Amino acid sequence: METAVKELEAFEEDVNWINKNYDMLKSKYPDQYVAVLGQQVVGYDSDLEVLMRRLKENYPIQSRSIAIKYITTKKVELIL
Repeated sequence: METAVKELEAFEEDVNWINKNYDMLKSKYPDQYVAVLGQQVVGYDSDLEVLMRRLKENYPIQSRSIAIKYITTKKVELIL
């Protein structure tokens, strides 16, 4: 149970890192899926399936807890 909590906390830190560094990621990895583990980019690709396959090969134990986000260059508008 303790391990699961630590994994969730680490995942949340990685998601927060992505959000804080979104502009930098957008300039380096435009319109790509970016994978972050330990607050470091560990992979990116425009094809999510290809990225997932590579992550499973390179990080078999951690692959399910890697934060992945699509980094879009398009401006997102919310209509409320």
